[in-house]
Amino acid sequence: MSAEQSLLLGHLDAGASRVAEELFRQAANRIRTRLVNRVGMDLPVTFSGTDWATLGAVMERLANTCAFATVRLQPSGLLGWVAVEHGLLSRMVGRILGQPGTSTEPPARAPSRFDLVITRRIAEDALGGIGEILPAGAVDRVDVLEAAAVVRGPTLPPTALVGITTYVLGPPGEELGRLTVVLPSEVIRVAMPRRSPRNDDENGIDRVMPLPITLTAELGRVRMSLASLRALKPGDELDLGPVRDAVLRTGDRPTFTGEAGIQAGYRSIRIKGRIAPGGVNHA
Repeated sequence: MSAEQSLLLGHLDAGASRVAEELFRQAANRIRTRLVNRVGMDLPVTFSGTDWATLGAVMERLANTCAFATVRLQPSGLLGWVAVEHGLLSRMVGRILGQPGTSTEPPARAPSRFDLVITRRIAEDALGGIGEILPAGAVDRVDVLEAAAVVRGPTLPPTALVGITTYVLGPPGEELGRLTVVLPSEVIRVAMPRRSPRNDDENGIDRVMPLPITLTAELGRVRMSLASLRALKPGDELDLGPVRDAVLRTGDRPTFTGEAGIQAGYRSIRIKGRIAPGGVNHA
């Protein structure tokens, strides 16, 4: 990391940076839903990480490997960019056209006009998914200003600090490629309006509280071969083993144990205890 970049990062609030990363992580499922509607088939989207660097360094790293869409977030007016790897773009276009998928790397070529149309649509899906998990009114509309083989349209100084969020598209082991969202550091201000300092908010915990969290209740797990999975049909029964407490998870992390039941005609879970880090239960 250069001295200039270190200086810039020094002005970035660490707590807010962590919250922004969690927001981008949660956006993966929203982007996935939008791409399903776009491609017509399920396309897993995995959050790969968020980093911070200068715009010039980022664009130099992505040059000649991606097609770019320049976007403007409304009503904030912030500029952003979505970079779609050439290989991902080629495979996505193939799926949209109903062509059989392939794991081999597509031959390198300049993006066609149709490729750039799809780049615009992917940019709308990516930023639209991120906008859905931001506070109401933060992103009402995503304007795609330009889609091209290189970055075109309005831009920021090369020294501007930006967040780089990467998503991997496709199932594990069969990844189609990477999608990179580049947004200026001001996106933190849009996502989390500044509040007056408080003693109990030293780690930014108050800013995390409004984040939407999905809690999943798990009754059991079944291991089977792919052939058995494909053979399943309506009416088949799965043995989940002996009756035990349900496990409630936030993401992949077990958080609570509970007892499954019925409440007022609806399926419900009665919380029995919290699962501490390390798997220790606390009633």
